[in-house]
Amino acid sequence: MKREATSRTPEWFRLDAERNERARRERLLIDGRKSIGQNIEEGAALIALGFEVHRAFEHVRR
Repeated sequence: MKREATSRTPEWFRLDAERNERARRERLLIDGRKSIGQNIEEGAALIALGFEVHRAFEHVRR
């Protein structure tokens, strides 16, 4: 991830927190429009992907 050239002032942190909160609320709205089954399916797929990444990482470390 590329670091920004701007200094991290209190104002920067406040704006960043507001942006993160807006993004979080938008994700909740999107998830709320999905069926429960779709949310569970997507969650299971993410968990499976996490296990695949972990296995690949362990393979590379050896």
